[in-house]
Amino acid sequence: MSGISDKMAAFAVERVAYISKLKNPTEQQTMFAELWRKRESGAALTAAETRAVKTLLAAEKAAEKSAAAARAARRILNAEKEEARKRETRQKILLGALCMKLINERRDFTANGWADWKRELDGFLTKAADRALFDLPPLAEQPDPAESDGLF
Repeated sequence: MSGISDKMAAFAVERVAYISKLKNPTEQQTMFAELWRKRESGAALTAAETRAVKTLLAAEKAAEKSAAAARAARRILNAEKEEARKRETRQKILLGALCMKLINERRDFTANGWADWKRELDGFLTKAADRALFDLPPLAEQPDPAESDGLF
């Protein structure tokens, strides 16, 4: 059939194989598969059937492209959710470590809100990445003792 490139014909063969495996193909998919099989069998297609095959083939290609875009969007959303979950887990670990430190020091600590916890975390957290998890400013740079000349 003229007007269909080899690349599109290969796509159509793959798509028909995919459609044949579906439990409930749409009416559009069924019609496309039937017309494509008729074309592949060597039977002559009417002008209307030829137009229908081309149109349905374009629709199937667009549907696949749309599905691929949706999968890509899901991957992005899932990655963002995964990062948020990791951040929350790290926050819980650090808060738990602070609680264990307070218990081990037998410190009497009563928090009257998040501000009290942030003050405790400010004195407890030393890594810049951990401090950033709680929106704490980075600590001032401490001079490296290995670089000191030993005079002070």
